[in-house]
Amino acid sequence: MKQKSAYLIFFTVLLIFGSFLFWPKLTSASVSGGGDEVGSPTWSPPSGSTYTFNYGCHVGGATADCERAFSFYNGLGQVYKADYLNVQNDFPTPNVYWCINNTGTMGSGYCSTIQDQNSGNQQLDDISLATLADTAQYRYLVIRIRVEGTIFNDNDFEGKFTMYRRWAQIKSFSTSTPNLSSGSRAKLSWDTEHTTPSNERIITMTRPNGSSTSWNGKDNATWITEDKTDWVVPEDLTQTGTYTFSMQVGGPSQDNGFKRISAADVTVQVASSAAPISGTLRSTIPGSSSNTTCTKSGSFKCDVVLDYTTTGATTARIKRNGINWTDITTNVPAGTVKDSDPATGTISYELYGYRSGWAGETFIKSVTVTINPEPGVPITCSPASQNVALNALASFTANGGSSYSWSAPGGTPASGTAASFATKYASTGSKTVTVTSGGSSAACSVSVTQTAQSGTVKIRVKKDNTAWSGNIKINYQYPGGTNNNFSVPAPEDYANSAVGTYTVSYVSGGPANTTLSSITPSATQSLANNGTITFTFNFATNSGNNNAAYVSQSVPASLTCGQTSAVSVTMRNSGTKSWTTPG
Repeated sequence: MKQKSAYLIFFTVLLIFGSFLFWPKLTSASVSGGGDEVGSPTWSPPSGSTYTFNYGCHVGGATADCERAFSFYNGLGQVYKADYLNVQNDFPTPNVYWCINNTGTMGSGYCSTIQDQNSGNQQLDDISLATLADTAQYRYLVIRIRVEGTIFNDNDFEGKFTMYRRWAQIKSFSTSTPNLSSGSRAKLSWDTEHTTPSNERIITMTRPNGSSTSWNGKDNATWITEDKTDWVVPEDLTQTGTYTFSMQVGGPSQDNGFKRISAADVTVQVASSAAPISGTLRSTIPGSSSNTTCTKSGSFKCDVVLDYTTTGATTARIKRNGINWTDITTNVPAGTVKDSDPATGTISYELYGYRSGWAGETFIKSVTVTINPEPGVPITCSPASQNVALNALASFTANGGSSYSWSAPGGTPASGTAASFATKYASTGSKTVTVTSGGSSAACSVSVTQTAQSGTVKIRVKKDNTAWSGNIKINYQYPGGTNNNFSVPAPEDYANSAVGTYTVSYVSGGPANTTLSSITPSATQSLANNGTITFTFNFATNSGNNNAAYVSQSVPASLTCGQTSAVSVTMRNSGTKSWTTPG
């Protein structure tokens, strides 16, 4: 019985397998708008700036194309980017393509391939506009999937997709000066995103009499172009009544270009002129001969004392270099504040007055104080001036002080901290290099020329004070290198030699029967730009010698052991001294 069951199972499996082999295979089917958006079978456009969903093609082993376009609610904004993460990939590799466009179908806009038969299964990918400056209308992310039929598995595909959109919008638009007196200026604040401020951010001011003025980033030099900032309107508000300010911004939208988006109006109420706010501000530096300039020394820190008065203001404030520094107690028309041990540099103190019930501030008076650092040990920079060629190193040394800071604007490198410093310049002209140590500084100048500075080096040889020509070998040290056993065909001139120090020494060669007596004017010389230096090797004839020259000889061709034979050798006196008989 068990054997019959086994046969039955075998033939059942064989029948099923055969049906796959011989049954007509399902042909390619186009499933327009098909596929599965997992978890949301009745898809509707989402809201928000991002949307994540799973989308795939599950067709039970058939060859099929699945394609669907996804968009945001009402098509507002621009789809500018999308991400992909694989969830399921069968074999053979399903082909997956996507596009960002405004047609909702494949083939237009920004398109790319996630995976195909050439790339194999891909785990992740992303797509985006070629440039964020592209503000055209792109409402859709289109995904197309093609799966190949197989008898082995369903060959399904599924991916997790996230698409992103952007649109120009004003997140906030407000004023910190809702009430002003006549002649004051309003301050506006905004927070926007995805805008193109150089062309599309516009603020329009409508005056109480109905006239208006607009400012934008394209034609107004005072325009502030940041997406989030504060801006003071560049006009005094002199008409009493309500001023209305409207902001409009532009950026990516659904209308194939820029879409204007208006924020709620901001209003500023201007009252008739009241008594003007005025006052005084005066600085003193106890212990200093000047009330506006001071140099620190030891325990003397140059404390700055500010005396102020105000008229017509209920409160006042002093700003230091544009930043709120100290608030003055309400209803105190005069007083004194001290800035202890202020930082070195130039400090601007500004007095502002405020009137109760009004948000605007009125500038009253300012004073400027300069605080110098404690003098340091004097330092020097050397050489004080030098000439170098384009892209050639200029070297400097600092003397005095203990730690250094070099500054070489336009040089490479442009800074250094060691006692020695070298830089080079890629442009010609006069340059300045400054070294600082403590409170002391020194400067060196550099003249950078287009071509290398050079001169001529001449080699000359004399025998008994008479010019001689021929080869000699010398050791030759020149700026940037050394050439030993250098053969020179004297006399010789070497033009276009680099400026600097040259040193020579004699090795061999020169006139026969002589001895080198000197190198004049010196064996070490400095060559200046367009200059000439000459090294003269002076040789003197030897005073005399006993040189001999061979003439002939008489020697037997062979000798036997013990044989005696007379031999003779004839020599000739080739020297300058007479020979004498030995002994």
